[in-house]
Amino acid sequence: MRSVTLSAMQFLKRFLRWCAAAVFVWMLAFSASGVDAQRRSGGSFGGSHFGGGGRSYGGGRSYGGGGGYSFGGGRSYGGGSYGLRYRDSGTTFIFIVLALLVWGIKIWLENGRSTSALPPGTSPAWMQVDITRIRIALAADARPFLQKKLLSLAQRGDTSSKKGLHRLLLQVSRALSQSESAWLYASVDNHQPMSTLFARTTFDKLALDARVVFTDEVIRSANGGLVEGPATGLRGSKEREGEGVIVITLVVAAKCVITDVTGLRPDRLRSLLFELIGMTVDNLVALEVSWMPAEEDDLVSTRAVEQLFPKMTKLPGVVAGHRICAYCQGPHTAELNRCPHCGANVGS
Repeated sequence: MRSVTLSAMQFLKRFLRWCAAAVFVWMLAFSASGVDAQRRSGGSFGGSHFGGGGRSYGGGRSYGGGGGYSFGGGRSYGGGSYGLRYRDSGTTFIFIVLALLVWGIKIWLENGRSTSALPPGTSPAWMQVDITRIRIALAADARPFLQKKLLSLAQRGDTSSKKGLHRLLLQVSRALSQSESAWLYASVDNHQPMSTLFARTTFDKLALDARVVFTDEVIRSANGGLVEGPATGLRGSKEREGEGVIVITLVVAAKCVITDVTGLRPDRLRSLLFELIGMTVDNLVALEVSWMPAEEDDLVSTRAVEQLFPKMTKLPGVVAGHRICAYCQGPHTAELNRCPHCGANVGS
């Protein structure tokens, strides 16, 4: 009786953590749609090898009419527009909670029947995986190269094996390092080493958060499955958006300590990317890469970047973001040379 009670309590604690993660992701999705309702294209690829069966959030399946929620392998359900579309955030939240509940019950039934199956609280088994998320916004001159590079990796890269994921990690990290002169904004989310079970949940949350910001996922490659959607036809206005930037998010889980970055500076960000380049295949557990926009004519301004990613830090010397016209008081993106409202010359 004692072992069953302890297992039930452990399951309850884990389930509450999963629910909290689901609430957090749902709030992110809801707030993102409220901040900037404009349609945006994006792409993503990745995979995970946490062990114990199951897969993390990902793939290209679409549930629900008119787009639905992208989740799982490589099929499409529901018709309408392709990819990740949040039209009913309440339904999405319920779906996530139910999925986590089923997953939790499965784990409880497999591992929770006896406390002998669980390591003691001081065991290193509870501190196995470290996670980091790097997000960088890069200037327009780097956008075409990076869009083509990431599209090629999504189409041809191997997301089913650890070796394949490791090659993808190296290529993305190197591409970001080589494009340092185009860095505009950046952020790094540090995490303490955690149990494999909690790491899986944390990684899934971060991976999903990276994809909720775009409404049209034109390509998704995950765990060996590939889905490509039709062209969205999204076109931005250079008079209002400028030449357009690209935002790349990289989420990495590893069986080694990943250096935490505080007081974000280009040199520290560069060191972190070099650290990821030097990571071994055996240490890599999971990878998620996403980028926005994914289509050439879909433009994202730095003003939109600040709205969608308020935690990103503008790097020193960068002219970007939000500006108010001194002539008509109209808001516009700072990299424009002329106010899109009155036509005044406002470039720096």
